[in-house]
Amino acid sequence: MIDVKAILFANAGAMWKILSGPITLLFIASGLAPVEQGIYFTFISIAAIQQVFELGFSVVLVQTYASQNNSREYSDFSNDINVKGLHVFSIVTYFLIALVFYICAYNYGIYIFKDVPEFDHLTLICWRWYLFFIAISLLVIPFYSHMEGGLLVRNVYKSRFISIALSSSILWTLLFFNYGLIALVISQAVLVLSQFISIRKYIYNSCINIFKKRDILYIGFIEFKKASGFQLKLALVWATGYFYWNSYNLIFFKLVSPVYAGVFGMTFALFNAFSVIAQNIVLVNRAKISNAITSNGIDNALRSFKCLQYVSIVVFLICITFLFLLKFILPHFFIFNRILETNSMILLSIMFFCTTAICNYATFTRCFGIEALFKLSIIMNVIIPVITLLYTKFIGLDGLLIYIALAHVIFLLLSIVIIRNFIIRTRLKI
Repeated sequence: MIDVKAILFANAGAMWKILSGPITLLFIASGLAPVEQGIYFTFISIAAIQQVFELGFSVVLVQTYASQNNSREYSDFSNDINVKGLHVFSIVTYFLIALVFYICAYNYGIYIFKDVPEFDHLTLICWRWYLFFIAISLLVIPFYSHMEGGLLVRNVYKSRFISIALSSSILWTLLFFNYGLIALVISQAVLVLSQFISIRKYIYNSCINIFKKRDILYIGFIEFKKASGFQLKLALVWATGYFYWNSYNLIFFKLVSPVYAGVFGMTFALFNAFSVIAQNIVLVNRAKISNAITSNGIDNALRSFKCLQYVSIVVFLICITFLFLLKFILPHFFIFNRILETNSMILLSIMFFCTTAICNYATFTRCFGIEALFKLSIIMNVIIPVITLLYTKFIGLDGLLIYIALAHVIFLLLSIVIIRNFIIRTRLKI
C-alpha cells in the first residue's frame, strides 16, 4: 500500500531544499562580509567530511532493515532479535563516529584557518559549536534508518521536512539581521534539536528496550558483517565523493584567499542548485524507469530515460541562461559582486552540465541494480581534486577552470561510451 503522506512529505522536503538553496545564497551575499562568506562556505566544506566517517552506513542500515521487515507490523519488526542487535550496533557505532568526527574535523579546521587573521576568538567559538551540532546530528541517523526500514517512512520524512524548514527560516532571519556566522551555528542547533524533539517518543521507547539482552551488540555486529561487502563499495564512493565536492573551497581558502574561496563557493553552490533541480527530473522518475525495465524491456526504459535526460538538460540550460540574462540586465545586482566573473561562470556551467548528465546516467544504470559508472566515478572523484590542488599550488588560478571544464567533458564522453556498452551487454543478456 502506497503511503501518500510519506510521498508528500518527501517531495515537500526535496522542493524546500531546491528552492531554499538560491534564497539562502541571496541572504549570504547580503548578510555576510566577503571574508565571512569565505569562512561560511569553508565551515560547510570541512564539516562535510562527516560523510567520510559515516561511509554510507545509513544506506546499508535502511536496506538491511527493509530486507528483514517482510511486510510485518512495526512492533514485530522492532522486536526481532537480529533487528534489535543491528539497531544497538548502529547506535554505538554512530556515537563513536560522531566523537572521532568532532576531534578530526576540529583539528582539520584549525589547520585550515590558522593563518587567517579574521579567524578570531568569536569565529573559533562558532566553529566549535557548529561542529558540535553537526556531530550531534549524526546520532539521529541510526533512529531514522531504523524507522525507515521499519516502514515508518512518513514519520521520518515529516521530521526531516519540519527540521529543514525551521532551520532555513532561522538562518535567513539571523542573516537578515546581520548575525554573521552565529546564524549558521544557531540554524544548525535548531535543525538538530527539532529532529530529536520530533521523534523523541520513538527514541525513548527504542532505547529503554534494546539494551536488555547482554550479547545484543555482538548479534548486531554479525548482522553488519553480512552487509559489509556492499558497505565497502559504497564507502569508497562516499569517501572520494567528499573530496570531489568539497576540495575546491578548502584548496582556495588555504592557497589563495578566504575572499576568493567565498566567491567561488557562492558560485559553485548556485550552479549546484541548478544541477540538483535538473537531476531531480530523472531521480523522481526512477520508479517509472525500473517498472519499464521489468515490464516492457530495456528499449522502453531507454526511451523514457532519453526523454527525461533531454528535459533535465534543457531545464539546467534554462536556469543557466536565466542567470546570465539577469547578470546582463542587472550587472550591479548585489549578488553578482559576490560570485565569479562571466568567463569563469561559463566554464563552471560547462562543468556542471557534464556533472548533471553523468549523474543522470548513473541513476539510469542503478535502475538495473548495477553501478556501471562506479570505476569512472572513483577516478573522477580523485583526479579532479588532485588537478585542482597541484595546479593551484604550483601555477595559480590562471587557466585552472579551463582544465577542470575540459576534464569534465572527457569524463562525460567516457560515461557515454560506458553507457552504450552497458546497453549492448544488457540487450545480449535479454
